[in-house]
Amino acid sequence: MFAVLMLILMILGGAWDLCTRHVPNWISLSVILVGFANGICSDLPWPLWIGGGVAVFLLLGIPAMLGKGVGGADVKIGVGLGFFFGFPDVLGVLCLSFLLGLFVWVLRRREPTIPLVPYMLFAGVVYACSM
Repeated sequence: MFAVLMLILMILGGAWDLCTRHVPNWISLSVILVGFANGICSDLPWPLWIGGGVAVFLLLGIPAMLGKGVGGADVKIGVGLGFFFGFPDVLGVLCLSFLLGLFVWVLRRREPTIPLVPYMLFAGVVYACSM
């Protein structure tokens, strides 16, 4: 059930990010809540699913605070995915999303920045299907 909710929210967030380069807070916060609820109900020990959210916050939050091309929605949605997948699985999702984003950026080269949420969506689906 949580996987379906997360997929719907990520599709909404990814589409919104592609179209407007902005993800509404209600989507970002819903992703965090669904990820947190999934963590509570999962068999994963709580330090691992909490650690997933904290790891993403540290990896994405610090560059966002420094203004280095990571947006607030990227951080919030990443934290939700961290709660959802847990540690260390969320690191695989982030690596895949960064690689996909880099690949598309190299191909397009028209924009200095790219929306990260759609790549997080794709990476999360690919990672979940491979488990």
